[in-house]
Amino acid sequence: MKLRRAAWIPSAATALAVGATLVLITAPSLVPAAPDAPAATAPAAVDLATSPKIHGVCFVAGGRLEADPFAPLKLLGAEWISQTPFAWQRSVGTPSLRLAASGRIYWGETDEGIVETARRARAAGIRTLLNPHIWVLERVQSEAAWRGKIAMTSEADWAAWFAQYRDVILHYAALARESEIEALSIGTELAAATPREAEWRALIAEVRKIYPGRLTYGANWYEEAESVKFWDALDWIGVQAYYPLASAASPSKENVVKAWRERAATLESLASRFHRPIVLTEAGYRSQKGALVKPWIWRTSEPVDLLEQQLGFEALFETLWERPWFGGLFIWKWFPDGSRAGGEHDGSFTPQGKPAEALIRRWFLHNGRES
Repeated sequence: MKLRRAAWIPSAATALAVGATLVLITAPSLVPAAPDAPAATAPAAVDLATSPKIHGVCFVAGGRLEADPFAPLKLLGAEWISQTPFAWQRSVGTPSLRLAASGRIYWGETDEGIVETARRARAAGIRTLLNPHIWVLERVQSEAAWRGKIAMTSEADWAAWFAQYRDVILHYAALARESEIEALSIGTELAAATPREAEWRALIAEVRKIYPGRLTYGANWYEEAESVKFWDALDWIGVQAYYPLASAASPSKENVVKAWRERAATLESLASRFHRPIVLTEAGYRSQKGALVKPWIWRTSEPVDLLEQQLGFEALFETLWERPWFGGLFIWKWFPDGSRAGGEHDGSFTPQGKPAEALIRRWFLHNGRES
């Protein structure tokens, strides 16, 4: 990988991979120097039986919005979107995290794009979860290293990393406050970092000083959600729900429902322990044969199978939707321009133009009943 400049520059700059070149961009920070408001107390226990369910989709960031991207979402019954900007880190083992809020990134990931998208969503009656992620530039077997492996090797490096991460999250907390975004995730799939409970509680306290909306964290489905100790300081227990649901392609509905029921038992215990609703901050399946075996895999060469995707969602909704502790979900993923996404020949995660879209609509609008 070539560097356009030789040095990794300090906190005002951000590194962004574009093709094979590392581009350095500058992003102004919204982080307040020293918020002096009193720290907010932990949120009260939630009445899970009366908590409203989130009907959400993960809204794909791209270029400037055209036409009305929210009309199809209203027809779907969606009431929330999530937006995902990225901070960039050089490698999983170094405190090299930088904010990417402007420059050569997708417009929808810039501060301007986030604010405008949230404004237009609100005008359509749709709320927003701002859900910052970390993208690791280090490559592992030709893929970007997974953020869940981010782990420092010394206390000094952990302190430096959390200071950088604080700047990123407080930037988005301030942006969310100023643009009246309704919910904020303080992180996603940082499984090697979440055991450091004290640092996370300190960060949550700082966020609550400047941001009045709902807070969550998106824990990885594999063991992380059960091990996080600071759920009581947040409003929702967020789970990235890419659970394996089958051992082979073309499973029976009975077996997929059984797999979801096993996951549901664990989630119910977690909700009961912390008195917080479970929100699936991401849930989705590729429309390809074998998609339910390893739903977290992004790309395969398997043939398109629209019904396997539909089966995954059908089992999810039938198992979880009416549980009192289930707070809803965000479907991964939804493109602003449906005319150029999805369809019967598409094997990607989006349900657009596929049988799964009609199924999701039925649950969002009619609780699974035929209209």
